Amino acid sequence: MRQQILSLAAAAAVAVAGVAQAEEIRIETAKTVIILEVNGERDVGWIYWGAKADEPAQKWWRGPLLSCFGGWAEVDPALRVTHADGTLTTALKFERCERQALDANRTRTTLTLKDPLYPLTVQVAFTAYAKENVVTQQVTLTHQEPGDIVVHAMASAAPTFPAGDWWLTSFQNRFLDNWPNEMHLYEEPLNPGTKRIANYRSTRSAYFENPAVLISEGRAQEEAGKVYGLLVAWTGNWEIDLAMDTGRGLRAKAGMAALGADYKLPPNTPYVSPEAILAHSAEGKGQLSRNLHDYARNYVLVDGDKPNPILLNSWEGVYFTFDEAKIKEMIRDAAEMGLELFVLDDGWFGNGEYARDAANAGLGDWQVNAKKLPCGLQGLADYAKGLGIRFGLWIEPEMVNPRSNLAKAHPEWVVKSGRRDIPQGRNQWLLDLTNPAVQDFVFETFDRILTEAPGISYIKWDANRTVANVGSAYLPADRQANFWYDYARGLYAVYARIREKYPHLQMQVCASGGGRVDYGALAYHNEFWTSDNTSAIRRIFIQWGTTHLYPAKAMAAHFSRSGVGNPLDAPFPASFRLHVALSGRFGFELQPAHLTEQERAIAEEGVRAAKDYIRDIVQFGDLYRLHSPYLRDGYAALSYVTKDKTQALVFAYSLDTAYDKGPLALTLAGLDPAKRYRVDEVLVPPARKPLALSGKVLTGAALMRDGLSLPITKLYDSCLLRLRAQ
Repeated sequence: MRQQILSLAAAAAVAVAGVAQAEEIRIETAKTVIILEVNGERDVGWIYWGAKADEPAQKWWRGPLLSCFGGWAEVDPALRVTHADGTLTTALKFERCERQALDANRTRTTLTLKDPLYPLTVQVAFTAYAKENVVTQQVTLTHQEPGDIVVHAMASAAPTFPAGDWWLTSFQNRFLDNWPNEMHLYEEPLNPGTKRIANYRSTRSAYFENPAVLISEGRAQEEAGKVYGLLVAWTGNWEIDLAMDTGRGLRAKAGMAALGADYKLPPNTPYVSPEAILAHSAEGKGQLSRNLHDYARNYVLVDGDKPNPILLNSWEGVYFTFDEAKIKEMIRDAAEMGLELFVLDDGWFGNGEYARDAANAGLGDWQVNAKKLPCGLQGLADYAKGLGIRFGLWIEPEMVNPRSNLAKAHPEWVVKSGRRDIPQGRNQWLLDLTNPAVQDFVFETFDRILTEAPGISYIKWDANRTVANVGSAYLPADRQANFWYDYARGLYAVYARIREKYPHLQMQVCASGGGRVDYGALAYHNEFWTSDNTSAIRRIFIQWGTTHLYPAKAMAAHFSRSGVGNPLDAPFPASFRLHVALSGRFGFELQPAHLTEQERAIAEEGVRAAKDYIRDIVQFGDLYRLHSPYLRDGYAALSYVTKDKTQALVFAYSLDTAYDKGPLALTLAGLDPAKRYRVDEVLVPPARKPLALSGKVLTGAALMRDGLSLPITKLYDSCLLRLRAQ
């Protein structure tokens, strides 16, 4: 791999003599640039981050690349360590900069910084993805001091911004009707002081707050204005701080959470931060989202260039109450409906007194329940294969029920705080993945299941509780605070072993729904379970927020019976539920036998259309969010446009009614203004006729200038438009 040394004036003499005058280091993508400056004192700082087209002629020092605890210590630092001799302060000076061309699209720029008084080195690595206009940043600390140092805090990135009218967009779980609603959009102006978005639950890194924020000049707009994205790729505890000074300058800091995580680091041992993802758009948050979607498909998701299957998951259909006959009936129904995969969820394992007939027993005892499934998992896989579909399975290998053989055999494997009680969550405890023996157990359990049933081609990996009363029987007494970092690294080590042996096995990441929708976990998976809340009206809001950061290809969206006969929801029409599910990775979460004849016909028509054209456009097209449900005017709409702009889909929903509610006036986006498009309504709700516009041919320019009038004013009416260039 070709490596180039960055040419800076007097670079060879930097370590001894310093830099005579300020020099710039540029990290560039096709449209954006981060510019750092090395000053005469060998300090490194931010002087610009934004669009190349907006790069100012005069740049100024905005703040250090990584602020350290020391000097005047007026700000919460990005790096704080206690040295082996007890010294609390650190300084970092520029040593060198190296550039490495990873391929035609990616360039890595690594800055090496050293403390002038202590043998402590920090490397800050930026990887620029040119076409995607995304940059990742990661920090690695090593030292050769005579004993352990303590790393109290080390941010992955700490960009600084000039004075401005800065706004924050965050993504948080808004519980409604005591049911989760992940990724709800929150927008607020930033004022002097510090705003923190954080997670201290470890195993569910994204359930209540997603590890990502958007920072914008003014309220973020879809297709105009400057927007910055700052994400932490970490399946553990994390923090994002936004500190505005009285002059309205803004300091951001993102990375692993410092709370309770004072890490004792031996000499010559790398301490590596989570990756931070930095993205900028001068064309609104819509373009920033599309950039992140391309980055995810091209470089993060496993097999991101391949379509994900249409599946039926058993959970909402049968929960724990099933036997072999019932599961085979569901597999048969799935095959008859044209689905491609059946996934058996929780309840398939444990025997005798620890049979998994409810959530209170069996976790850790990963043997097939012989009473429920006498044919075994391979028997089910063979049955599915005989009907022309694939077979998948749910597991939760990081967890253990107190009522299990594993808990009795290995109490030392359970996360616990000394002699304190171990709180239960969903009737279960957490296994200690800081322990290599536990890592081996989790991997070997996974491997044994797939070895015994090689017909399994899909895994849903769940994690249904968080850390409480933290402690490890494996870690030494003076290293208990290492748990938070070592657990996440232990999880990744298991994932990596699995991917080494099963590189193309399809896997979904789940944690009580969207609890692991983060870029760290996604690097080992094909997709994520977006939320346990499958109510169509709730999913419109959940999926709207999710698409800001993550691609529809990975966003599992299931047609379910939620809202049918549920007093908390109106009875959503089948077409409404179908249209919502088709706007993500389309699948089913129900018992097919419970579908009415009309519902099944609507669902099967949706499956045929998804296979024919919808799936490819949604999973690989460019997303345009056209009309936000957060406007609270009773409508929502979004579209997907193919990369060559020859096809598009438009999804539109009527969310509520009002006495003065008129048709939805919808201006489209992302089309080729010179092309002529035929507009057809497809998958039309049976309660009404196709819209009058169906069959019309209009130019892209007219559709983006004048738009369409959609008379879908009735409660839970919806439409799906197909556009094809003529």
